[in-house]
Amino acid sequence: MYNGGTFSMFYLYGRDIVSWESNGKIVKSNKSVVLRNNDFQLLPGIAYGKRGEIVDAHILHSENFFTVEGLAMPGITKVESLSSLSYINSILAQYAINRYCAQHKHAGYMNLLPMPDYAQRQSDIEQIVNEIIEIKRKWFSLDETNLEYHGLIAQIDLSKGVEASIGIMQANLTQDFERYTELVAENDDLWMDLADIDRNSEFRQTLNNYKQRRPYEELLSIDNACYGNVIDKNVMAQEIIQELVGIAFGRWDIRFAQHMKGIPAFDGMFDALPFMPTVSLDDIPFDYPVDTPADGILSNQTDSRLNLAMKVRDVIHYIWADKSDDIEYELCQLIGCKNLQNYFESTSGFFDYHFKRYTKSRRKAPIYWPLSSEDGSLTYWIYYPKLSHNTLPSLIIKLREENEKLMSGINTAMVSKEKNLENDLRVKQYQVENMMAEINRIIDSGYEPNHDDGVPVTSCPLVNLIFHRAWKAECQSNLEELNKGNYDWSHLAMSMYPARVTQKAKKDWCMALTHGLEHLCENKPKEKKPRKKKEEDSNSKLLFD
Repeated sequence: MYNGGTFSMFYLYGRDIVSWESNGKIVKSNKSVVLRNNDFQLLPGIAYGKRGEIVDAHILHSENFFTVEGLAMPGITKVESLSSLSYINSILAQYAINRYCAQHKHAGYMNLLPMPDYAQRQSDIEQIVNEIIEIKRKWFSLDETNLEYHGLIAQIDLSKGVEASIGIMQANLTQDFERYTELVAENDDLWMDLADIDRNSEFRQTLNNYKQRRPYEELLSIDNACYGNVIDKNVMAQEIIQELVGIAFGRWDIRFAQHMKGIPAFDGMFDALPFMPTVSLDDIPFDYPVDTPADGILSNQTDSRLNLAMKVRDVIHYIWADKSDDIEYELCQLIGCKNLQNYFESTSGFFDYHFKRYTKSRRKAPIYWPLSSEDGSLTYWIYYPKLSHNTLPSLIIKLREENEKLMSGINTAMVSKEKNLENDLRVKQYQVENMMAEINRIIDSGYEPNHDDGVPVTSCPLVNLIFHRAWKAECQSNLEELNKGNYDWSHLAMSMYPARVTQKAKKDWCMALTHGLEHLCENKPKEKKPRKKKEEDSNSKLLFD
């Protein structure tokens, strides 16, 4: 889905996906959704965010919906797309449109923007745009929240050391940013020349001065990884560990990081974005080196075969072999932690970084969930994509095994009359039993996770198992909304409050569709008669929402 985004001229990373099951019948029936220009949705072209002091246009991929905030020019030719993209991102267009409109660049305002004849410079335009997009896609592909993610480890050679490799990366980033800046300036000059604005004129100087109003762009889209296109080594080290965690859980395919599989080239710039990044792990072959957890559960317990730090350490060894200890040590040094175990246990460590990385605008959606005992001494990590109705029962089994182990230790301590050890083990047993009781309470409440509900809704009933302060507060807030009935559209609400949701579905067609209760709904929509299409203006080439 294209909904605008941060200032990024020419190209923008893709992160949002629309659930369009059954040809979008649930989306279409939602009262808050108004679908316009259906004949032009899903077509390639260019698009731009409606709000902002300086307009910035981007490639619009095919199979993308555009919105009231992300306006589009779909269904135009490649030549028209590249030329319009080049022009709208020029300082001439950015200055001109602000002469007659403010922050909101509505379609009507954009349609009023005059455009110089560009036929004689078409090849120059395409050369500039193609090179800019190549640079941007390259750096965006290092960001795992981008659908065009090509792997971070696979694209940087850490064999010479983490810090040295980041230094090489910095040199490449500096070079590419300088080239990007040159290309943007060339594009600006091209359109000012096409508009016959004399290079020595006062107006030309005015336009050049206006460039200072453009927001600064970071080529690397990883949050907080760059300031002024200077890489933060601490953030980059944490990003590398985040990818290693993903490999340990089975999210990413280690063979790309090992260079056993080559990263495919980007698809065409107007092609549909992939549903999942190309470096994702699909089917696990019989000889796959990483023992990923089938149930998506790992642990912070140091004596457990499911220990997350141990699993990540195994991944490091599979990738870097005899250099693995040095890589691990250097990563921990750059992060400022004693070791991986300490990093995963700390409340300001891995999850804090991960939680912030997967917070976009107001949506907080981490995918590695640490579920903890009341005092935080016992933690199990849940991989959200593998969350199912079996996950909590599986946790109960693991906790029972932990409890039996503690009971055995307590009995041994009693026999040897080690009172201090016995007391310590009983404290741990208390935490385990309380955690089991809370999980059983959640199961008994009718908890049935469904990925279509999204992370904020699915995670909120687990609030008492969450130790991280910011995420706990978010879950508490979402749980209150769920209990009030504000999330009754969700599958989770149906499993936890079936009577209430069924009653609502009798009056709400969208809710009835969502829960398969169409037969109970008393307010079925009337069939709309098809309207005759108005004759299209044959002279209009640029079509906006």
